[in-house]
Amino acid sequence: PDKIGNDTSSGDAGLMFRRVKEAHDNLLSSDHLKSPDRSRAFDEVLKGIGGKLRTLSKRFMEEQQYGFAEKLLFQVPALRELDNLVTPKLRSGDIQSSICEIIQGHVKKMRVDVDTSWSERRYKDLNDSITDLKQMESHFKSYPEIFATSWNTGIMQTIEKEIESLGQKARACLSSQS
Repeated sequence: PDKIGNDTSSGDAGLMFRRVKEAHDNLLSSDHLKSPDRSRAFDEVLKGIGGKLRTLSKRFMEEQQYGFAEKLLFQVPALRELDNLVTPKLRSGDIQSSICEIIQGHVKKMRVDVDTSWSERRYKDLNDSITDLKQMESHFKSYPEIFATSWNTGIMQTIEKEIESLGQKARACLSSQS
């Protein structure tokens, strides 16, 4: 995956929101809104937007495109404008919650990867996971439901203690050979 964001689909979320806004304006100006039980022109498209946004958020996280995931999180609350345009209602709050859960799940998975890599002494994997978590923290720390606390408080102290312990053992070993 492209970790620096040179993907041509990076504007998918913004383009999708513009299209939704245009559809919203068209529907408001049409006669279809006068009959509440009648099927509307863009019902199927609007009902599918939640699935498309969830898929997009999963892809962003899997491809480590955290900047795009952050933009998606920022823009998703605007979906509430579409709630009343579909029959039955769109329930944008549920869509927003599920996108947050997807991103939060990925963050939790990385935290588990850090702990697992440390306990199994896979230091390269540990370094990769820590680097990944630092990137995620820089993008999602303003979302307390995703990053409630700093992730590194426990693992970094554990690593520092281990390094200090190894240093003391090395000093003791060197001083005993002198």
